[in-house]
Amino acid sequence: MIKNDNKNTEIKNYIILGKLAKGGMGEVYKGVHKGLNKEVILKKLMPKSPATFFERFKREAQIMMEISHPNVVHIFDYFQHENSSYIVMEYVSGYNLSEIIKKYGQIPVYIACYIALEVAKGLEYAHHKEIIHRDIKPGNVLISNSGEI
Repeated sequence: MIKNDNKNTEIKNYIILGKLAKGGMGEVYKGVHKGLNKEVILKKLMPKSPATFFERFKREAQIMMEISHPNVVHIFDYFQHENSSYIVMEYVSGYNLSEIIKKYGQIPVYIACYIALEVAKGLEYAHHKEIIHRDIKPGNVLISNSGEI
């Protein structure tokens, strides 16, 4: 059941705080788990998506639940609600690499090398689990406020 409390939408155990992005097949929201008071990201696949996307989305959640690495965002939950599927993942307080490049321009080589190394560590771990990312780009590289990649 969806409730509107203080202008925030509630879905399952999560209060939606706002929409962060929208794409052709879905939307990304920032939320908070009600019982644990933990900020999360909810990735929503739209109901109009082809059936094959729903299976791939669910499989992505199942695979990512098995991944535990400091350079990979953690997945906490997968559920369906009103003909939409959701993946709930770790909220990283910080910026994506694309935002940093836009704001500061060219990144010094030593920082770029560090970022590339940390990304490679996460990809190496995923590849050992026979997972291929398929969408590596600056917008998907998250850098926390404390400098974790």
